Amino acid sequence: MNARPVLALVLAALLGVGGAAAAATVGTTPAKRSAHAKPSPTKKSAPAAAAAPAAAAPAPADSNAHPSFTGRWKLSMTRSSFGIIPGGKPTSRTDLIEQDGTRIKQTLFLVLGSKPDTTIYIYSTDGTPAVNKVAHSDIRSVVTWEGRTLHLLSTAKLLMLDTSLDDRWVIAPNGRELVYQRHVKFGFGEGDQTLIFERE
Repeated sequence: MNARPVLALVLAALLGVGGAAAAATVGTTPAKRSAHAKPSPTKKSAPAAAAAPAAAAPAPADSNAHPSFTGRWKLSMTRSSFGIIPGGKPTSRTDLIEQDGTRIKQTLFLVLGSKPDTTIYIYSTDGTPAVNKVAHSDIRSVVTWEGRTLHLLSTAKLLMLDTSLDDRWVIAPNGRELVYQRHVKFGFGEGDQTLIFERE
């Protein structure tokens, strides 16, 4: 039996390009509900601002402060590079990311051919291991910050073969673009992808 077509389907699920039913997620981080209400803007006191000396101007924002990836992001099919990876290119994809403290919920709305699919991942950004189930396989992920870059290292056994997905998420300074730099190792080889998302 040729295992390559089967691996391509399972790998497609891991890469987020379809081919799997909606994934049940099992995160080791408590699943807190995100607060969807937007915080009210901070009110400034006009008299206090006027009285403040010039030397007391606020310092520039920390360039290493962790960004928020919260939002709805549409994959640019023309700007992205999918590499030579079995099942590595969807017809379309939109990611909904909800970031609440150290918890990230990533919902992938996918189309592969004419087939829609939805997959959900739950991560913890403090390095606590998380387990998500995709296509009946456990995907084990450890997520940590590298300055303003989010590093996601995921491993799984696909058809008894070791598979890894090494992602780095970077958001543009203007907050309108999100890039996933990805290296994939799978049963028959390895490859790279650059996925470019635009905020909707």
